[in-house]
Amino acid sequence: MADRPGVAISEGDPQGLLHIWLSPAFPVSGFAYSQGLEAAVLQGTVNDGTGLRGWLEALAEHGPLGQDLIIMALIDRAGDNASLQEACALSSALQTTRERHLEAHAQGDGFRMAYRAGWQRPDALTNAIWDDEARPLTLAAAVALAGRDHAIACPVTLRAFAINTVSQGLSAAMRLSVIGQFEAQRITAALLPSLQRACADALTSHERDLGTATVMVDLLSMAHETQTVRVFRS
Repeated sequence: MADRPGVAISEGDPQGLLHIWLSPAFPVSGFAYSQGLEAAVLQGTVNDGTGLRGWLEALAEHGPLGQDLIIMALIDRAGDNASLQEACALSSALQTTRERHLEAHAQGDGFRMAYRAGWQRPDALTNAIWDDEARPLTLAAAVALAGRDHAIACPVTLRAFAINTVSQGLSAAMRLSVIGQFEAQRITAALLPSLQRACADALTSHERDLGTATVMVDLLSMAHETQTVRVFRS
């Protein structure tokens, strides 16, 4: 793209960039997805703040969020374009259900379009991936690529992504009337140690560490596919 900007804000302000990319104003339509939580609420698996905290903690420590964080760390450590493309393809392949695949890739493609419109660096190693619109890209991979492009420290990117993912879950829970706003803040504060552990573990993890142990999350995601009345797309 001939009109790619230089993005001077990235120099010395990585937090500012992450706030922009992970804000509700960044057009990835995160509000449309619940990561299977809607089905969990409908079936009574999650019906209060305690259950919601356990659900989100499991996502981070044993589930899809923890797996996303490992993928993001692998992308940050990749030494060449081939390794970057392999990590991105692995992120796509690890989506366990149709709706998780939709959620990850619809948001990833939305991130790609918005990132290319205003933030893509003209000399980045990742440009072959950004520009290949026929190649699916998950949200986790997209955020990791963007953080790498702008030399944002991996721990900072991981922490921001983890908190954003939990915030999306809490927002969905409030719209489903499981919790209120103040309880959402208490749950966020209580989850920070789990998120910190998941991020720290991801930094030293390898491909052999990928995998999840949250079968109920996958089953409820599949159940949501045939749910008659739905607020969310996943």
